[in-house]
Amino acid sequence: MKSAAVCLARVRSRWRTAGRAGLVSYSYSISGVTYHTAQDITGLESQVKVERLVTGYPTSVKYDPSNPSDSIVVADDWSGLR
Repeated sequence: MKSAAVCLARVRSRWRTAGRAGLVSYSYSISGVTYHTAQDITGLESQVKVERLVTGYPTSVKYDPSNPSDSIVVADDWSGLR
């Protein structure tokens, strides 16, 4: 993501896959539009305290201002999951 904005989001759910972090489902709103999406965070476990990920958990989301549905909650060099 070349240019990104950050907003507040909430974790909707989490699925584990073969004992790994798996998918995190989250929701956020931009300009009155609510987005529901998920990110596979397998391999990024060092960036996340997986045991804290519960429904309603607050997080930050990086999104593309020109395409707000394009978002992430964690990357190699950034984590919105506190």
